[in-house]
Amino acid sequence: MKETITAYIGTDEATAQEISKKGVRPSNFGIFGRGNYVTTSKINAECLGKTIVKVQITPGRVLTNPPPEEWENWNEKGYDSVHMEGTETNPNREQHCIYDSSRVQFLEIIYKKKIDAKKI
Repeated sequence: MKETITAYIGTDEATAQEISKKGVRPSNFGIFGRGNYVTTSKINAECLGKTIVKVQITPGRVLTNPPPEEWENWNEKGYDSVHMEGTETNPNREQHCIYDSSRVQFLEIIYKKKIDAKKI
C-alpha cells in the first residue's frame, strides 16, 4: 500500500478554484527547483495565502533534509519528492516538494475565517 499524507497549499481564492478543477501545476520557483510545494502544517499554509487547499500526497521515494548542493537535482537521482523537516527553532520551514503533479490529489478548499475586529 502506498503511503499518503494530508497536506496544504496556501494560495489565493482564484488559484484554489483552479486547483479544484484542473489539479495542481508545478512551480518553477522554490528552493528545490521545479515541483509542487505543500506543507503538512495548516498554520504554515495560512502564512502563504488567505485560501487553503487541502490535498493528499503520495510522496513515493523521499529525500529528507538534503544539503543545499542537492536542492535542485534530487529528481535526477530517482527521488519523487523532497521533505524539509521543520526544526524547533524554525518550524515554518517544513515543506514537501513533489515532482510529479499526479502525486498530489485535490481534497477540498478551506477558507480562513474572517476575524471580527469588533470582538478583539
